[in-house]
Amino acid sequence: MNDSFIEFVKPGGITYVERAKLVKTYSGFNRIKFVWPAPVDPNVTKAHIYWNNFSDSVKIDISSDLDSVKYFLDIPEGTYSFTIRTYDDAGNRSVPVEVQGRSIGESFLSNMFNRPLVRAYVDNTDGRLELNWGGADIHNGSVGHLLRYTTVSGAEKKLFIKPETSVSLLTDYKNGTDLIYDTWYLADTTSVDTLKTELTSFSSEAIRYKLDKSKFREYVLPTDAIARADIGWHLRNAWDGSRNPDPGYHSYNVIKPAQVTIDLGTPDYGLYSFRLWQRTDWGSSYSHGNPKNFTLWGSNEPSSDGSYVGWTKLGDFTSNSHVLADGELFIIPPGAPASKYLRIQVASTWGYGTAADPIVIMEIELMGNFIGAN
Repeated sequence: MNDSFIEFVKPGGITYVERAKLVKTYSGFNRIKFVWPAPVDPNVTKAHIYWNNFSDSVKIDISSDLDSVKYFLDIPEGTYSFTIRTYDDAGNRSVPVEVQGRSIGESFLSNMFNRPLVRAYVDNTDGRLELNWGGADIHNGSVGHLLRYTTVSGAEKKLFIKPETSVSLLTDYKNGTDLIYDTWYLADTTSVDTLKTELTSFSSEAIRYKLDKSKFREYVLPTDAIARADIGWHLRNAWDGSRNPDPGYHSYNVIKPAQVTIDLGTPDYGLYSFRLWQRTDWGSSYSHGNPKNFTLWGSNEPSSDGSYVGWTKLGDFTSNSHVLADGELFIIPPGAPASKYLRIQVASTWGYGTAADPIVIMEIELMGNFIGAN
């Protein structure tokens, strides 16, 4: 009966050494990390890791003083099936242990993108820079992004921003300096390498500044439309923060075109946008002297006689239907020079349609591009 299996029996039996137990693999950039507890069997001195159907392998020495076996295998991007055997010095081996592992490479990197910065503006009332971030690519493993910016003292500062943060406020940003950031990814929960996108620069020229209304002043020139101060409708009401109810600015009846002039308090900004709120009390929206067609002008040295000598035309604008509560936004053509003075020249108003009628403005808001040095 022994004849059928005697050729497979090894005299003295087969000696197996302790196998690798509880093997874990961790994904890395063009590498995979293997970890398992150090063997209890003192005879185990090495391990072999095989892949590609045993056509590729690597040998690992295992010393007796290890708490655990750790090994980084450099390997191209892909998902692999590995077989691990341990050995003693006599060449006895363990039973095989199979594990899966993943290496991350250029294919993954090509699908990473920097989180978009959709809006950046400084509120000059308090000097804070507000950054509004677009959606983070959490699905593909984004864990946040590292922002680098220059502080008012001239030092570089770094701020790590988590994916769930949609708005960042910087209280020490130096005007006129660029923002730089990259976005960080972990390919999966086992990843040992943090992958980063290329650095993105957000130009200071794209950062807008909300001009500080507390610095605005009335600047009445001889040819300006006079305010109805007798009823409390001063020009300064147009930047007091009250969009309604009354009062705002209200002129006497004037022949068009007519204008008002504002001292903005600083020559450091070129105008980017102009937002205008209409008077709406007493059914006055789209009527009763709200500006319809107007021109904006900028100057640093306006002529004292009220003429347009020394003024630069910033753009012609026409009011249309809009959400009254939000005000109407007008974007200034690019390249507006830095101007300390702003002139609003009204060619026609809503409603009256006569040569001599009042100009009414409830509130304005100005956004600028930083040009000068504070």
